Amino acid sequence: MKKNLIFLLLFVLTTTIFAETAYLVTGSSTQSNLNILKVSYFDPSQPYSQPILFNLNITTPDKAPDDVSDRAEYDLNIKLFWNGNELTGTSLSPIEGFSQANQFSTSFNVTNRDVITSNDNRFFEADNNFSFDDVMENNSQFEDFLLETGRFPDGQYRIEIELVPENPLYQGDSTIISFSVRGIQSVRIISPGVLAGSTNIPLLAKPIIFNWTSSGYNNAYVIQIKEFDQPYELDPSNLEFNGRVVEEEWVNNMTVYNPSYNFQEGKYYAWKAKVKYIGEESLNQEDFDQYLSSSYHVFQFACAPTSEVPNAFQEELENNLLNLNIAEITALLESGYLPKDGIQLNGKTIYGKEAVDRIRDLFSTFEIEVSVE
Repeated sequence: MKKNLIFLLLFVLTTTIFAETAYLVTGSSTQSNLNILKVSYFDPSQPYSQPILFNLNITTPDKAPDDVSDRAEYDLNIKLFWNGNELTGTSLSPIEGFSQANQFSTSFNVTNRDVITSNDNRFFEADNNFSFDDVMENNSQFEDFLLETGRFPDGQYRIEIELVPENPLYQGDSTIISFSVRGIQSVRIISPGVLAGSTNIPLLAKPIIFNWTSSGYNNAYVIQIKEFDQPYELDPSNLEFNGRVVEEEWVNNMTVYNPSYNFQEGKYYAWKAKVKYIGEESLNQEDFDQYLSSSYHVFQFACAPTSEVPNAFQEELENNLLNLNIAEITALLESGYLPKDGIQLNGKTIYGKEAVDRIRDLFSTFEIEVSVE
């Protein structure tokens, strides 16, 4: 019991001393995955025009020592990394008198507006070392992408923040803020239909499965389908402003869609997929509804397949097979061979995207010999 009591007293004493002499700093990003991040957002000379990318909470010692100024004297060292490579760094110190004015409030919050800056602010005195010129000088690959696109390149970003007290009797702290950027370069339609403006408009029958590809993080797509009466209405210059929108749906984190609309025999259809940039709206309230869109693809609808109407699955399967980039299959398709409606596997016929997924799985697992019958 005596030993336990001594341990308890030591624990309380140690905790009290630590609380009196320890700083704490914690950080969090407002968006961990982004599809676009513009360099123009983060001008160190105009920090309050920046959107808020991360937050910091700094807690000073609970109980000020006799010389209150000692408690305020610390450096906030900041380093920015891209894919493990250091790009730039800076050091900030509290403005004179800040801690004395806040000695009864031991915790305060700051954002990147107070940190990515070349100016003094209400919290810190800047050392004027945070500059994108330094970033570009330190990494030519980073510089080339910035100058070409005005955006941060894809990759993993890490901001290391260390709070270092000038008084060696005080305990410092550190935090790491991480986020990723993965840009969307394109949205490409696989099937159904052909690119608007093509000479031959395919005649398709149900079932019609809409399939496309793109890059980026956790994409939220909008699928838009328009209906037209005459083929001349499918001129690419008219599609955006004409036609009847018969379906417009959000599709989250998928690249395949089964429409609910009852397509009308003989009518013509144009459709596209567009994706919303993640992070634009949440980071900068001036950039609403930023989308990247595919080109329109068009087709005509028939109620049932005939000898002159290929099954819709054949076109989808052919397009998806090309997308697999398997040399043997690509060579066959380019030689004029066409796939059947589906694939036979274990006595079952599999169609559409499921068929392509199974082919992909087989080629990634087994060594398969392709033959022609």
